[in-house]
Amino acid sequence: MKSIKGTMTFLFMCMMISSIGFAISIEDQQKLNLEERNAQEQIVQNNSEKSLPIPLYGKGKVDPNQEKIEYYNRYGYPVLNNNNTSSRDCAAGDPEYTWSCGGGLWDSEISWSLSDGTADIAGTGVICLADGDYTLTMNDSYGDGWNGGSWSLTDVDGTVVASSSLDAGATGDYAFTLGGAAPVWGCTDATADNYNAEATDDDGSCLWNGCPEGTLADCSGDGDCYSTGWVGDGWCDGVAQPYGFDGSCYECDGGDCASDCAGTCEGTATEDCNGACDG
Repeated sequence: MKSIKGTMTFLFMCMMISSIGFAISIEDQQKLNLEERNAQEQIVQNNSEKSLPIPLYGKGKVDPNQEKIEYYNRYGYPVLNNNNTSSRDCAAGDPEYTWSCGGGLWDSEISWSLSDGTADIAGTGVICLADGDYTLTMNDSYGDGWNGGSWSLTDVDGTVVASSSLDAGATGDYAFTLGGAAPVWGCTDATADNYNAEATDDDGSCLWNGCPEGTLADCSGDGDCYSTGWVGDGWCDGVAQPYGFDGSCYECDGGDCASDCAGTCEGTATEDCNGACDG
């Protein structure tokens, strides 16, 4: 009987200890949860007191490719078939050339064809072409040009004999001639800094104030080039360069920055009580 009593007493004590431990565990967990919640609230409060970083694509603007990205996410990315007509063994007597196509932001949109029936997509390959006149047709499935991509043809000596790109739109043609004197590549725009009067074919190297087409030189003279779209975009790109670009010399950043009463961009002149500027 004593043995049974002892056993029951022992079991009762174990249950009491477990209950106390369980109660302590619940209390400790609730305390930890409260501490974690307070810590999280403090993090949120601290973050709210800080200024947010400038978005990657500048001044609160969205990625310029966002519209295209959303389009492809909805309808699927383009899958262009390789026509497999541009890489082949050359017949006896036909000059051999190496073609290269691509190098832009959206090469998956690119396809091209030649007037001799050759056709392909972005990539590289070998092509056989007799001397004569040809027309390259460049296509872009999205319709916004090749986004920096280009097409070129190089002979066995490494000389580029033809080169072109689709600057905008869904399609465009480029005519070239093989045989005879090799083309002289360079800037063919007489308004550019590096105009080459001897160039017969433009290679896209033209610069204005040290910057390529579609960009502007920084007014600070630091040599940076920024998109022309930054001027007049509603954000002041002033001397302080809050976004890395000084556009003050371009009509006060296209009117994005304020001018004082004297007409000085970001000037400090003010009108007195008589209406005189800086009086």
